[in-house]
Amino acid sequence: MILGRDENVAAAMGGRRIWVAGVRPWQPACVVDDNGHVHALPFTWDRDRLAEAVVAVIGTADAVTVDGLTPWWRDRLGARRISWISG
Repeated sequence: MILGRDENVAAAMGGRRIWVAGVRPWQPACVVDDNGHVHALPFTWDRDRLAEAVVAVIGTADAVTVDGLTPWWRDRLGARRISWISG
């Protein structure tokens, strides 16, 4: 499960992300694996580095669940099946 929405990150990690003024595109902050382990992702402006961190956690999984997605991130996830957390 790839999480980026503040309330979902807070629920998974027990903490809040850094507050910023204004709007921002969806960006993952943590990944919850099949065993329930929470993997915090690096804070970086380099989206390629962040994508590498996400793929390192999800590995070769053929499906992922997300709480948001942009076209750029959809391309990074490749042919995986995507399911959505409604909220």
